[in-house]
Amino acid sequence: VISLISVVGAFLMPKRYESYTTILVKGETLNPLNWMSAVEGTQQNRLGLFNEIVLSRTTIQSLLDSLGQAPDPSKNEKWDDLIESTRKKVGTEIRGNDSFRITYADNEPFATQKAVTVLCNTYIQVSLKSDRQQAEETVKFLEQKVEELRKEFDQAQQAYVSSRHSGLAQQPDEEASLRLKHAKEQEDFTTIEQTLQQQQRALSQIRFIQENLDDPTTISKIAALDLQGVTSYVDTLKALSLKYNQLLIRYTPRYPRVQSVREEVVALLGKSAEALQAAIQNTQARKASVASLREQTLGDLSRSINVQAYGTERSAEFIRVKDNYDAAKQRLGQAKVTKELADRGASKYVILDPAQAPDRPTKPKKMLIMMGGAALGLIVGIAAMWLMEYYDPTVRRRQDIEVFNKPIIGYLP
Repeated sequence: VISLISVVGAFLMPKRYESYTTILVKGETLNPLNWMSAVEGTQQNRLGLFNEIVLSRTTIQSLLDSLGQAPDPSKNEKWDDLIESTRKKVGTEIRGNDSFRITYADNEPFATQKAVTVLCNTYIQVSLKSDRQQAEETVKFLEQKVEELRKEFDQAQQAYVSSRHSGLAQQPDEEASLRLKHAKEQEDFTTIEQTLQQQQRALSQIRFIQENLDDPTTISKIAALDLQGVTSYVDTLKALSLKYNQLLIRYTPRYPRVQSVREEVVALLGKSAEALQAAIQNTQARKASVASLREQTLGDLSRSINVQAYGTERSAEFIRVKDNYDAAKQRLGQAKVTKELADRGASKYVILDPAQAPDRPTKPKKMLIMMGGAALGLIVGIAAMWLMEYYDPTVRRRQDIEVFNKPIIGYLP
């Protein structure tokens, strides 16, 4: 009976399919604010947040939306119950210190493949967004710090030069021309830096819109863009944005015409991002060139001044401020490199095992259940036979009575 129940149960139990994917996380560039930390510590911290991202409520809700699942009113099911039951279907495993695996079990094979793909993509997107935000905050912080030190450096430099001027009866013509040249280069540098900041803000806005295009209202924000360096695309983008919003009033986002306009917007956003990236690189090259000329002029100006004419205190203060300013600029350069790597950070994630739709269920394991049922049935049968024989008081043979050492009077046929 037990064996029969096992066989029937093995074929009647609901099938459970399981799909998985394995992701490798490459090494990362260190944060300039904490550049003395080890890469291994950064990796462990990232992988330590793996479960929090994959199993978070936001991720599970995104997964349910992708699978088209919602609470069943007939069963009085709530969102919290559905999220908790879905979370139990998700399996996570950290493999080594630089890779992890995501698994998902369900009764539909293609649903498991889609679920694993959604979880994988969500994790990568959330991680990249976090890296990008951290890099942007680092750059903003260092830019503010560099600007403060630049102002302090300018003041110290002016005091340095003024001190020299007051100590000399007549200022050499060469020194005066160098001061004018340095002031002009400083003005050019400030103008280029402001242009670069505007271009970087415009690029950040475009990337934000590209990342949130699933929200139909995002395209309406294009009208507020100030795309420095890509003016050839501004009018077209804003016209398409207006057209898209007008179409959304009459049609749904799935309407073919709406989809067509959306694709045009996406393509134009990509071109704008590429144009802005090229413009930023060009502006950065100009900034580096002007900075180099400015430093050279400052060196010539410093060499033209007789340092011994200054007081020891003034000279030491100027050197201290200059060293701080140079160190801050170096850290800012490192932060910008980190930000650029964060913008292109998708290459850090390598999917070793892409999610596949399983062709056979992982549960129930029919052969194991049937063999276990047969073994259990055999053990229970032998045990029951032994117990029945042991507790059976019926006398059937001569040997059954001889154990009591009683005389046998006779046998009944």
